[in-house]
Amino acid sequence: MYLPRNLLSHLYTHLLRTTHPLSPPVLLLVSLDPDALCACRILTALLKRDYIPHKVQPIAGYSELAQAGQDLVRPLTRQHGGDGGVVICLGVGGLVDLEEVLGLDGGQEEISTDEHGVEVWVIDGRRPWNLQNIFGSGSVTTEIQGDSIEPAPKRRRGVDQGKLLSTYIPGKGGVIVFDDGDIEQELIAERDAFCALQDMPDIGEDDEDDLDSSDDEDEADDTQDSSQGRKRKTWSDDDEDEVLNSEDENDRPQQRRRSNSPMSSMLYSLASELGREDNDLLWLAIIGVSSTELYNHAAPSSSSSSRHMSRSAQIQQVLQDEVRRLNPIPASDIISARERELDSTGGVIPTHARSPTDTSIRISPEPRFLLIRHWSLYDSMLHSPYLSTRLHIWSDAGRKRLHKLLAKMGVSLSEAGKGYTHMDMELKRGLRQRLLKFAPMYGLDGLVPPADSGRGGKEGWGFVRCWGWKACLSAIDVAVIVGAILEVGTEPLFDSHVPGDAYRTPTRTGPAGSYNSRIRALPTPPMSASGDEDDVTMAGNIADPDWTTNRFYAAYDALSPSSSSLSILLAHIPTAQYLHKAILRTGSALIAKHQIRHLRAFRMGVVKEGPDVGLFCHPGALVKLASWVGDAVGVLEAEKGRRERGALVLGSLDQSRGVYVVVGLGGGGVGEKMRSKAEQKEREEKKKAREAAKEKKREEKARRKAERRRLRREREEANGIFRDEDEDDDDTESDGTESEDSDSDSDSDDEEMKERKKKRGYGLNRFGAAFQEVVEETGARVRIDSFEHSVVEVKKEDFSGFLEALSLKSVVG
Repeated sequence: MYLPRNLLSHLYTHLLRTTHPLSPPVLLLVSLDPDALCACRILTALLKRDYIPHKVQPIAGYSELAQAGQDLVRPLTRQHGGDGGVVICLGVGGLVDLEEVLGLDGGQEEISTDEHGVEVWVIDGRRPWNLQNIFGSGSVTTEIQGDSIEPAPKRRRGVDQGKLLSTYIPGKGGVIVFDDGDIEQELIAERDAFCALQDMPDIGEDDEDDLDSSDDEDEADDTQDSSQGRKRKTWSDDDEDEVLNSEDENDRPQQRRRSNSPMSSMLYSLASELGREDNDLLWLAIIGVSSTELYNHAAPSSSSSSRHMSRSAQIQQVLQDEVRRLNPIPASDIISARERELDSTGGVIPTHARSPTDTSIRISPEPRFLLIRHWSLYDSMLHSPYLSTRLHIWSDAGRKRLHKLLAKMGVSLSEAGKGYTHMDMELKRGLRQRLLKFAPMYGLDGLVPPADSGRGGKEGWGFVRCWGWKACLSAIDVAVIVGAILEVGTEPLFDSHVPGDAYRTPTRTGPAGSYNSRIRALPTPPMSASGDEDDVTMAGNIADPDWTTNRFYAAYDALSPSSSSLSILLAHIPTAQYLHKAILRTGSALIAKHQIRHLRAFRMGVVKEGPDVGLFCHPGALVKLASWVGDAVGVLEAEKGRRERGALVLGSLDQSRGVYVVVGLGGGGVGEKMRSKAEQKEREEKKKAREAAKEKKREEKARRKAERRRLRREREEANGIFRDEDEDDDDTESDGTESEDSDSDSDSDDEEMKERKKKRGYGLNRFGAAFQEVVEETGARVRIDSFEHSVVEVKKEDFSGFLEALSLKSVVG
């Protein structure tokens, strides 16, 4: 089931009315990514204000999700002695059938799962949605037919084709997905198909006897398969074989994989509807939205010329309006006239507060540099993924391009090497205008946001918050630091006496170890070739609390509204800097040494040596590296005039466990689409051709209209009717103009529809399905546990065969 956007506060207000001192605490299952952490912070703030008890449980992957279902969720059900309750999944489970994974479908123990009393609220930014979650009824009833008991779908009151109505009364249980608009706007065809499949009767034993009574062997097999009558299932840790070979899953209509959507903005909308919004919650929502856009997890904002604003642009404009509403510029003597003018024109990046007590949020013209307030201008530009990939920073020629850009801007290398806050004030005030002037010469359009769009919004501008004189951080800075805490860890990683912040192995747990090192051997899926005993069982329950516990709560504390969170953020700035140094170092080595190979369907590279190989065993860090490499490869291909979809597979060797962590990024997920000069020229020519065709069509319409007017005048004069020429023009002007306008609108709508249909399948990342198909065909020993469907771990001995089979698959649309 799904909760439409206009009923966003319906479930929460019911929870508020029905909560009493003996109610079980609300269970929050939270994934380990910045957006989910921000959403968790917003939600826990609401729960605390309303005195609703709750418990936060970090979830690193599907195995921990299933374990949480067994240990924490199933005891809440009425079938197991509980009184029901509410489980809220933040960034968890949107891609799988949650009732199955959490054990709420009964499994083999019960016949009926009706009214188990556990409501699972799903707020997930990943796409696509699992259709069972959003359109399924969430419960079944039993019907006795002869000697057999068959489950049948039950129609719930207040639910229409999966959509919750205002008459819906919570409390009976089921999965409820919070819709941010995607479901009602884009899944109409999928909803109709799913509901039609649910209404179709199952084929029973008697029907099979009538259809095929001659073949006893086939009949027995078919009866065994169909007599189960169970609900359609998707993916499960316990039964991957059933999923991979399920025809229902393949036949079920799926939504195209669109860009991910921030879930933190949804919870801020909930707070706003409840009248609880404030600056702290707004700042958390801004950080969550910024984190999804930081590494191309969300679609870039549409240009001002687009007919319809993208979802990301709409969210940005709403956030800007909220910042202006909650943070008016004080008209006091503390702010000088010069500073007030800079605030209005956006001529300088804010690096300090207006007063010692200033904690307001401001809109800032943030360039696409990395941690610019906490690094030198040179290092910030050097480690910017956008700038470094487009300047070929991995080569000596690329470094020279960067030096020339700084020289044209009038910034010396010694000045650029200073900390940004210590640079000459006149250089900082003119930095944005100089970048706007010289960046396009190097193909860096969009390096800084444009001026005010004139619609009350500043497209592409960022957000900054200060903590008095203590510090000033942008939302992007906070997102980068929190991401580094989750992906690198909380241990000290640096030795200040070693030149260049060289990596040293920490005395305890650190990135030199593997991600999720509790599992030292991979389970062999049922379709894989049988392996040794160590491959089937989990060898050694080695505890690694740093992966789920320490990292999660360190990042969680860093997002606290209290002043103590600032010290945590500032303490982990070196961690974020080291991570991006490693990305630049490793990515440059892969490209400079020509280690990115071009296979049949994609490009691939492997990180298996060097000082940073252990760091990229974490899938989050590996995805960032793959995004950087994909952008760089896209730039190289665009400059050569090639039309490539940019599919990339990148692996990193975890020597301690003997596995490769592999990530696959499709065309839509490897950064912005690059266009060569030839493509840009071709686009301009097509645009001119369209305009010429429209002009010719308008002239033809005008000629036909004049001809019709002449013929009608001749007809009327032959019948003795004479009109003035002005009167004749008035009679025909409205008809002609209306027809012309409607034709013009129709033409533009047709072109927009054709473009939309053309782009529907572009950039579709099929790596998740391709990985599972390869496992089924080759029997490779793999482990799929990440919430990102395109991340997989492959046994070292099976890696080459896995890649060979994967190269034959279609991995992008």
